[in-house]
Amino acid sequence: MTTSRFERFSCLGLLLLSTAAAAAASDQTRPADCSNIDPFAVRKCVGARIERKERLLQATYKLAMQSVRKNFARYGQWDERSDSAYLTRSQAAWKQYIDNDCKVQAAFGGGSNPSISDRQMDCYERALDQRIDFLRQLADESFGVG
Repeated sequence: MTTSRFERFSCLGLLLLSTAAAAAASDQTRPADCSNIDPFAVRKCVGARIERKERLLQATYKLAMQSVRKNFARYGQWDERSDSAYLTRSQAAWKQYIDNDCKVQAAFGGGSNPSISDRQMDCYERALDQRIDFLRQLADESFGVG
């Protein structure tokens, strides 16, 4: 069975709306869910929120990959730089860069092990939010438009 372009975009739109709503809900609940409680509970709460965002990142990455492949099918004959292999490499390099960069940012200036870990988690969560936004723009083909 073949799906029309409208059906594919409708499904994509619904998925993006639901993932955006979930991410927005988790961001809006951030202060209420993870503040004014003991540090161990805060770390557990933030860790759970990061895990949700990592799942969202993976789902959004898959949608972005589909969009990039479609773009390559359309334009690849004129420019190989639209090959999805670059998104694969970019994602792997992004993970390695963020891991290293957040360690440097967190450890700079010293502090206790828990405070360094907290800063590292905060850095990673901010980077996740930015990457999810970028991948979402690739998936819905709004990147670079406007």
